Amino acid sequence: PRSDRARDVLEALTGALAAAGVPILAPVEVTRLDPVEGGWVARAADGRAWSARRVVVATGGRSLPRTGSRGWGYEELARLGLALAPTFP
Repeated sequence: PRSDRARDVLEALTGALAAAGVPILAPVEVTRLDPVEGGWVARAADGRAWSARRVVVATGGRSLPRTGSRGWGYEELARLGLALAPTFP
């Protein structure tokens, strides 16, 4: 969205998922992503795991840890060997 507001980005993403019939789980802390044949396994802090053909990692930066943004997404994607674009405010 042109507003560059995180809330608007979140609403656009969740709206598109809902329109496509993709189930949205209650917020859960994912602690690890692992590639598997045909997709991914996402593992949660509480021990639960889900498999999916595709995943979207929508992560905030480290600038506002009080909002729950701790930079995990960037670290996890780097661990997986994916190229990351430089970040900026």
